[in-house]
Amino acid sequence: MIIPVLGKRLQDKFDKIDGRWTNRRWLIEKEIDPETFVKLSVPIIFLCIQRKEPMVKTAIRAGNAVRKHYKQFDKTEYSLGAGLMLLECFIEEGVLKWFETNTDTSKHSAYYVQVKDWNKWKSLKEEIATDDETLPFDGWPCRNTDWYEGYSDSGLPFIRDGHADAIAAVSTETHGLLMGAVNKLQNTEYRINSRLYGVWKSLRNEAKDKKFTGKSPFKFVGETNRQRATSYIIEADTIEMMVDRLIDEPIHHTYNCDFRGRIYNTTVFLEEQASDQAKALLQYSASSPLGDTGLQWLMIHAANVWGNDKISLEKRIEFVEENMHDYILYARDPLGNRGWMEADKAWSFLMCCMEFEEIANWCENGFDYEAFPSKVICYIDGSNNGIQHLVSMSRDDVAAPYVNLVKTDQGGEAVPGDIYMYVAGKVWEKIQTMAGDASKDVVSSYPTVKKEFFRITKKIDSAKTTPEKRELYDELATFKSTLGDSRDVAKYAALFWNQFKDDPKLQRKMVKRNVMTIGYGATKGGMGQQFKDDSPDMHEDCRWIPGGWHFWIGALVFDTCYEYLLGPAMMLTMFRDLAEHENGLDRFLTYNTPFTNFPVIQNYKKAKTKRSEFLFCGKIIRPCYVMTEEKSINKQKQLSSTAPNVTHSLDAAHLTMVVAESPFEVTTIHDSFGCHAGDMGQLFAITREQFLKLYKENPLDNILGQVGCNHLLPTMGKWEPSEILDSDFAFC
Repeated sequence: MIIPVLGKRLQDKFDKIDGRWTNRRWLIEKEIDPETFVKLSVPIIFLCIQRKEPMVKTAIRAGNAVRKHYKQFDKTEYSLGAGLMLLECFIEEGVLKWFETNTDTSKHSAYYVQVKDWNKWKSLKEEIATDDETLPFDGWPCRNTDWYEGYSDSGLPFIRDGHADAIAAVSTETHGLLMGAVNKLQNTEYRINSRLYGVWKSLRNEAKDKKFTGKSPFKFVGETNRQRATSYIIEADTIEMMVDRLIDEPIHHTYNCDFRGRIYNTTVFLEEQASDQAKALLQYSASSPLGDTGLQWLMIHAANVWGNDKISLEKRIEFVEENMHDYILYARDPLGNRGWMEADKAWSFLMCCMEFEEIANWCENGFDYEAFPSKVICYIDGSNNGIQHLVSMSRDDVAAPYVNLVKTDQGGEAVPGDIYMYVAGKVWEKIQTMAGDASKDVVSSYPTVKKEFFRITKKIDSAKTTPEKRELYDELATFKSTLGDSRDVAKYAALFWNQFKDDPKLQRKMVKRNVMTIGYGATKGGMGQQFKDDSPDMHEDCRWIPGGWHFWIGALVFDTCYEYLLGPAMMLTMFRDLAEHENGLDRFLTYNTPFTNFPVIQNYKKAKTKRSEFLFCGKIIRPCYVMTEEKSINKQKQLSSTAPNVTHSLDAAHLTMVVAESPFEVTTIHDSFGCHAGDMGQLFAITREQFLKLYKENPLDNILGQVGCNHLLPTMGKWEPSEILDSDFAFC
């Protein structure tokens, strides 16, 4: 048993605390039980390592958890001191290891923890899973009492990290629609799809063999990046631990809102907003008959999760019908017939295959398929919802077809508009032009330059020691200097990205995240970072190029969006002007969202940072951390965040309106709406009707009026909100 051992180690450290340890003395004064501290912290450490969060942040989270448990006010330095003491115990016991970045200069060092002994880590997980005293831990699915005011009976705020005035303002009397929707979500009961989990468990056990290299739906299989692989393994381990405990139990989630009104649950990993390997395991506890259209909607959902969602709804149904024989074979022998793993969302797709097989068996037994009791959750999604809202606010009739706010067709056939493909096409038109205009010297030297970048960065990737990596980074810097400055290095970027000119599917995939986030205020630098993070998983060559080439194309996508998406660009500029106005008055942007009356307070404060010395594992460390108790208004954050926050507050209003209007169980993920297959026909209509209801009243004019900024409202386009009623693909 590891938890008692860790508790004993922590007690030994408590016994040595004296007057010098001001940031740890409270542990003795408040009579903190060391084993309780360990139990409270283990799930937090699981999550922080999975998210690759710095050690200091992990320590503060652990310290905050125990201070909250013992009803102590926030004091970051105290939480950090206690959390570091706890992490020392994990390291001394050999469960974790720690390392420091930038070891040549302590001033800017960062610290991280990783799993050291996987056997001890797994034993710790099993102890948590079998110890009733540790469950439910923070993040475990649990049923909350209905909301009726700003705090629940257990003290949970209705608005997470919200301004005190906003939390105090909400109640069922003033926010009946909003609280009714959240309570409805909380009362929705789920269960684990035990048949799907049986396959999940078998493949998880198969993948535990480090020598296994076969086809698998788990991302850690074949992942060469150790940090990513570790993150994926921790996620799978935690899901497995939770499902093993909940396999026969009803599951409810507790929900509250962020400061913009977006609804989240408090569960970690095993919830509808998680990755596909967790989301697919959840089904409704209560069944509902398919009815006359449910089978068709199940087929549309199957085509969507397979990845064939850029065709008409009728063709999606035809696609599934043509392949139904194979799908049923996948369901009958998923370990032998692994073609289902090719799907974009493999687990959700296999869940559909199993449902098709059960429907076939039902019909073979003489029952009507319309009466089949389905528990599967089918989803319809917005079409780049951030830009949908910006287009709607600006009434941009030019961009509206690309985000499916109007009826779209080609040659009389309904086909979805595709904003990602539209932008990708414009980006690669520019790339081809720039590649064609490159100088002869750049063109002739490009193969050698590319080869040398690949050679050095591959050696860096495979280097085993820090000194070896440093030497290679020096070699890389020397090579770059032979080319000139960063602008000279960037001259080769167009030639690199031009190699993808004949692959529109890959182009679309590469720009998707950029375009998706432009609606939420993404910057040139942010888009470049997205390319750097994402493109290596899309094409091997992108792993070995200089970071400047990623940032070059990120800036190009940004400029292209502002050039061709005029309505959204106009809104983003206007929101920056709005933020400037509020900054000039030294106040947070504050308004009530139309229809839901949600009190948005853009409570951005600039926290004070502090650097302190701590003795950690026999070494003096000097971590920099944020003192969350000491803050002033953060005007720069208000400038960059007003656009995404107003957009999110309106997508949250739409979601709330849809949940409240639907006379059946609904599952939501921001711009994704799920329900029983038999109810999807109604939900399909309700999403459009509520979007029309929201925008025909011009919510932007309402918000600007509340802060005295109607003069900022630009000239609108010609799109009419009622046109969404004729769109097959606005949410599908």
